[in-house]
Amino acid sequence: MSGHPPSPPESDRPTRAQTAFAECLKLTRGQPRLAELHAALAAALERLGQPLRVAIAGRASRGKSTLVNAMIDRDEVAVGRSETTSVVTELSYAAAPAVTVRYEDGGAVHGHPQDLHRLTVRDRDGAHPAPGVARVKYGVPSEFLKSFRLLDTPGLASVYEEDGTATEDALGLRSHRDSETALLAADALVFLIDSEVHEEDFALVERFAEKTPGKVTPVFAIGVYAKCDMHWRPGLPEADPLEQMRAVSGSRHASPQLSRYFFDMVAVAAVAAHGAARLTPGMVDALRALAKADPAELANRLLSGRRFVDGADFAPDVPASMRLELFEALQAWGLYRACRFLAEHPGAEAAQLRAHLREISGVGGLNEKLARHFGNRAAFIKLHSGLHRVRQGVTAAKAGAERAELAVLELVEQKLNELEYEDSSLDELDALAAFYAGDLGFTLAEREEILRVTGEHGTRCEQRLGRGADTPLAELERLALERAAHWSRRCEGASLPGRSRHVARIIRNSYQRILYRIRQAQSLLDIKE
Repeated sequence: MSGHPPSPPESDRPTRAQTAFAECLKLTRGQPRLAELHAALAAALERLGQPLRVAIAGRASRGKSTLVNAMIDRDEVAVGRSETTSVVTELSYAAAPAVTVRYEDGGAVHGHPQDLHRLTVRDRDGAHPAPGVARVKYGVPSEFLKSFRLLDTPGLASVYEEDGTATEDALGLRSHRDSETALLAADALVFLIDSEVHEEDFALVERFAEKTPGKVTPVFAIGVYAKCDMHWRPGLPEADPLEQMRAVSGSRHASPQLSRYFFDMVAVAAVAAHGAARLTPGMVDALRALAKADPAELANRLLSGRRFVDGADFAPDVPASMRLELFEALQAWGLYRACRFLAEHPGAEAAQLRAHLREISGVGGLNEKLARHFGNRAAFIKLHSGLHRVRQGVTAAKAGAERAELAVLELVEQKLNELEYEDSSLDELDALAAFYAGDLGFTLAEREEILRVTGEHGTRCEQRLGRGADTPLAELERLALERAAHWSRRCEGASLPGRSRHVARIIRNSYQRILYRIRQAQSLLDIKE
């Protein structure tokens, strides 16, 4: 008999957590000395119902804002050649563009979308754009933002100290002074590293990891090699700079310096995808004219922006002002690839050109990786983050608590402990953390299995088992039994060290829970028949 197991815990777990946090809120309500803990609980509860918040971070001038624009497939946040973003900008989904300005004193006002750049970008003299502004929330009609909220952050190690401080607040790297800061701290991280891989980037990542034990890990962080298009060489115009970067960097397991911190390192040329979103009909017409030029001559002209823009004897139908606009939007590699695409597909529409540029930029692959690695575990990660911050609040509250308040805190801790015990997702995150921390003695097949059963490819029972949606329940039950038995042998034998046996027990328990849900589904089908 065939059938489908129920959707797994993705919907149940937030509900269980919401119930626990709500009960803790009742316990702490009206307790003046527990006000900060009460606010932390309220923030954690609210976060469970929101999309996962992902911070885009890195050193100044690494292309963070360009990447944000590329990821949402729009031209929204300001970009520049030097340090540009000076205020943390949170992008979330909205049916129409909308701006909310949050001030350091806790106040908030609605602004106009056209004021976004004025609120977030320093002027030419380096003056802060809007003194007193803590962050700007920008609503954007982007499908990607229905699943994720993005935090576009000022550069770390910035020449402007307050900009780096704002980023550390957004990433939760500093102690949280109020619930608003805790609410806005990131759940996950995308960290940009220059494609030249400077030692200063490594040093900054290490500082991050030291300040936030357990946060900058492969469970919660993905790295990006930024500006890979800068490696394009006109002398070898058809060579793909992203493929070259992938070949140099190797796989995640072949990059021990970075694999300690990031689930994967993704090569991107965000300027090509962002430039695609900026293309106007006039720009596309100009690209069609340029596409008629000899490819070798075009590549030669693109050796420098000035040579391309000022060459009056080259493509005279395209004025210098338009060439400059194209070069600033796409840069050399993106411009060359756009022209080659139009030369090979003369009847292509503008939408097809934009789709091609986005595809070759690597940004689509990054978004897919985010959706798979973070999105499938979004509820678990938000619960993990919320529990961590609430427990910090409990510890802080104990310092000045009296007997009655200590009794309340004991009840709160009891409910948190029960939640952690009942929710297997937290165990699975712990298993992943140990898995990424070093070689645990598992085979390559077992390593892939650990990722799969903990939700890397989806959280439905059949996805965790590596099977399709039409797999009969009997087959899923057989497979779950087989794998649970395998991991039972692994955690009970002497071939694995203690930490590895702990991970093996968690994986065995995951299979046992899957088996329980499959049998529940089978029972429901039997009752209906």
